[in-house]
Amino acid sequence: MTLRTDEGHAVSLSGVRVYEVGRTTYNLTVAGLHTYYVLAGNTPVLVQNSTPSVPDGVIYLRTGVVTGEDYVGQAKSWDRYVVRQAKCARDYPNSAFAFEVLGRAAPGRDLDVLEESWMRAGGGKASVPSSVLTNKRVQTCEARYRAAGGTVSCS
Repeated sequence: MTLRTDEGHAVSLSGVRVYEVGRTTYNLTVAGLHTYYVLAGNTPVLVQNSTPSVPDGVIYLRTGVVTGEDYVGQAKSWDRYVVRQAKCARDYPNSAFAFEVLGRAAPGRDLDVLEESWMRAGGGKASVPSSVLTNKRVQTCEARYRAAGGTVSCS
């Protein structure tokens, strides 16, 4: 097995030794990082966060690279998010788009509320004069949005 040092140099394991001793240990999770270094004395040691459970649904922002037009959308899974990007490239072959994940939520009500919240933060659908989005419709009506826990008002 080959490992890399913090400077990127390859090092090989020369052996493994089982060492057992009773000690107090702590779990440390660093938000936003999957791997990071900690110091064991003067030695940097690469550690890894456990992989958190990530909801399937994806809320994304699609921005026209030339036009700057924004659209908020949802996909019920990561695979469908990737398919949406490919479909957009096929449907608009003379345009370029940048995609950004805005959030993740369980498909269904949670995903709908998250998408609607992002749309409201952008001013609502395109027909609203103050909107900065090209969305032609809202995700859910006001009463359903509020009943499901939505709290964002259109700006």
